[in-house]
Amino acid sequence: MTITNLTVLLSEFKRAQDIAVKIEEGEGDWEELFAPSDFFTHYKNFVMIETSALSQDGTHILYFCVCVLLCVSCVV
Repeated sequence: MTITNLTVLLSEFKRAQDIAVKIEEGEGDWEELFAPSDFFTHYKNFVMIETSALSQDGTHILYFCVCVLLCVSCVV
């Protein structure tokens, strides 16, 4: 990962956090958080890691997804 990749990811995380805070404060809605993003049209090379597991009591599925940008020269 490069500094540029990290900057892009941190920017996206910050954007999502800002939307989540607006939702918590009653100034935004969930549709905004889950609206289609142009992220993947701007960045063609990435690795997406998805994991899921049952909660300790087995009643909920926990889900986590991370996208990591790759510089083109790193892709083989």
